Amino acid sequence: MVIDEELKQELDAKLLPWDDVTVKSMFGGACFMVNGKMFAIQMDGTLAMKLPEELRQQALGLAGVSPFYADGVKPFGVWIQFVLILSDNVEGALPWLQQAYKYVASLPAPKKRKFRNKKTVQA
Repeated sequence: MVIDEELKQELDAKLLPWDDVTVKSMFGGACFMVNGKMFAIQMDGTLAMKLPEELRQQALGLAGVSPFYADGVKPFGVWIQFVLILSDNVEGALPWLQQAYKYVASLPAPKKRKFRNKKTVQA
């Protein structure tokens, strides 16, 4: 997967000044996080984000917006994606990004996963 550096720079300029926003490379894209929780990801000409259900349904009615398929097979939870080819498209996505940022910031921190130690059986 390829990250368009011009788009990433535009997104960095818009999103990184927001409180508690960081960016890191994950899943072959640039992930934007608030308080350590991912609210948007830029990859392969798309910008995906997590929105509350009501806003998600509104966004899905727009041209160029669809459910986000991280693996290309099944939708990635309630995430949606905008086609984002030119840096000019960032302005149009910005209100949606602000809503994703607010929504994810309001969510509780995810629970830490517990991994079981697999005991080996000796013969």
